This record gives sequence, structure tokens and C-alpha cells, in this order.
Amino acid sequence: MAGAIVAVHADRCVHQQVAGAACQACVDACPRQAWRMHGSGLGFDAEACDGCGLCVAACPTEAITLPAPALLIRADAPRGWLMACAQAAVECRGALAASRIPCLYTLPPGWLWRQVDTQGLASITVATGDCVQCPHSGAAAEWQRQWAAVASVRSAPTLQMAAPRAWQMLAKSAGQSAPARRAFFRRLTTPPGRTATNSTPLSSSRRWLTERLANTSAPALWPVHLDETRCTACLDCTRLCPAQALRMEAAGARDGGDQFTIDAARCIGCGLCVAVCDADALNFAQSPPTGPTAVRTDAPRRVRLQRQICPACGASFYRLQRPDAPPQAARLCRICQRGLPQPRDRIVQTESPPPMPPRQTRP
Repeated sequence: MAGAIVAVHADRCVHQQVAGAACQACVDACPRQAWRMHGSGLGFDAEACDGCGLCVAACPTEAITLPAPALLIRADAPRGWLMACAQAAVECRGALAASRIPCLYTLPPGWLWRQVDTQGLASITVATGDCVQCPHSGAAAEWQRQWAAVASVRSAPTLQMAAPRAWQMLAKSAGQSAPARRAFFRRLTTPPGRTATNSTPLSSSRRWLTERLANTSAPALWPVHLDETRCTACLDCTRLCPAQALRMEAAGARDGGDQFTIDAARCIGCGLCVAVCDADALNFAQSPPTGPTAVRTDAPRRVRLQRQICPACGASFYRLQRPDAPPQAARLCRICQRGLPQPRDRIVQTESPPPMPPRQTRP
């Protein structure tokens, strides 16, 4: 991955979907300011990019990718992935070059889990350097929050981390005796290990991760909340949500009526729904639950929708079925509720406009 230049998929970026989107995950993650927000939008300076991959891990919609790193896999039991961060590889004088990655935090937990499943592995063993002094350490909190959700699933792989100086512990986790330091690190890059081909590009893999966690007890990582008192049932969020966390279920899907479903467990945190909602009815939890003891309490929430015809303009629209909804306002569509004028040159009208009064002339 060293020196690799990121690939940008502009069609996936939230800034291509909604004008004025607030997402700047790549800007906040980049330690070299290769990503910047300008008055005209999001910009990327390829010359400033060093290919560290932190923006890849941070991008919720997988609009940024990198070529996948090689997988150095132990062939004997237990089969696991062996790797070392750039600092650890330097401390070991290049002995771990075959399994070198810029930083563990550039490999998103969802992507790691997916690769482990694909290769049929049981564990990930990482040699790390001094994370406190590393310029990538700012990504640690978010990475650990996502990994805590992964670790709460029984079928997920185990992760073992050790500093290069604690090579005895790393040797034990790899199922070996404690040989001399130089000989041990030589074993990490020679048989019984092997380098596997990895064809899956490196991406945040958030959608894959949330789909895997959706049917488990793991808490939602990016729980989105709906304020029904503000929602106008325009359903613009359902048309933009890339993960179907917000969706409209047509009549017959559940209890015989159209429903607006908020499935927070599938949310990838892209913020498109918040950006497009002009009623400020959607927001993210400030402090989502974390840690192995966190339990999911956010089951899919379904709100009944009622289809109506606006008596003022004749347009079909939805409203949320709420007992506290104002009856008079609910009769009008959201455009007419705002008092916006209706054009007279519409193709379809519920009634003809009143005739103009005859022009009076002076005698």
C-alpha cells in the first residue's frame, strides 16, 4: 500500500447527491490536508496524498478506495492474518516488510472482518509501534468503537496486538515457542506463512458491516433518530439513503398500509438524510453505545403513513398518522401549508380558475 494513490468514486460521494452536504469525514481524517473543503465544494490534492488510507476508512459511502494489501497468512493452525504497522516494521529493520501496512487504523473493522471470512481465518495478529507518537492516532477512537461492535459477535475474529519489543507475547498468540527475536520475525515472512491474493479493494465497508451486525445484539453504530413532531413525510430521505436504513414499505408489506421504516442498525452515518431534511426531523445520537457490554435497544421503527389528496392543489402526498397531528394542516400538502402560490399553467388542475371580471371602461 505504500505510495498508493487513492481512487475517488465521485458518484458515491454525498456532495454529489445533496448540495451543501455537511460530511467532511475525509477532511478530518487526512493528516496531510490532501482533502479540503472549498467554497466550491470538496477538493483533493493528489500531490499531498501519501496513500495512508485514513480517508478510506473514514468515508461512509465508500467513495474512496485503495488497492488491497497482501494478506500474510499462517498456514498452520490456528490460521490467522499476520501484519505490522509501518512503525513496527521499521523497528524490526524491515523484517516485516511483506506484511507491512501504514497503520492498523487504515484497515476498517468491517473490511477486516470481510477478508477474514473470505480467507477462512480465525484471528488477526498485529505488531504495533508507538501509537501515541503516530500521526494516525487520531483515528483510534472511531476504529475502536467499530471494532467493539464486531468483537461483540461470537462468530467474529479475534484481534491480538503487541509492540515489537513484546515479541514473546506475539509468538505465543501465533502458537509458536519463543525463539530468538530475529528468527521469530523471520518466521512471520516465511513458511508456514503464505501471501494470499486479495482482490477486494480497501474501503470503509460500512454497509457490509452494518448488514452483518443487523441481526445480532450489537448496538447500532450510527443510530439515526426521527422526530415525528417535525417530520412532514416528504420521504426524500428514503430516496437518497444508500443503505436502506430509511425506507418506505408499500401497502401489504406489513399491516396492510404504507409505512415509513427507520432501521437505525443499517445506518452507515453518511448524513444524507440529515442534509436533505428541511424540517430538521432527523438527527444522530450524540453518544452511541460502545463496548462489549452494549446491547441493542433500537429495533426497526415503523410509522404508519396515510395517503391524501391536497384539496388546494390536487397533489397526492403522505402524512404520518399521529394522534397529535393538527387536523386542518394535515389536509394540505406541505407546499400549500407554507402558503406558496400554485401556478395556473399546470397540466392537471382540480378545478378551473375563476373567470376574470369584465374590464370596465369609462363612459
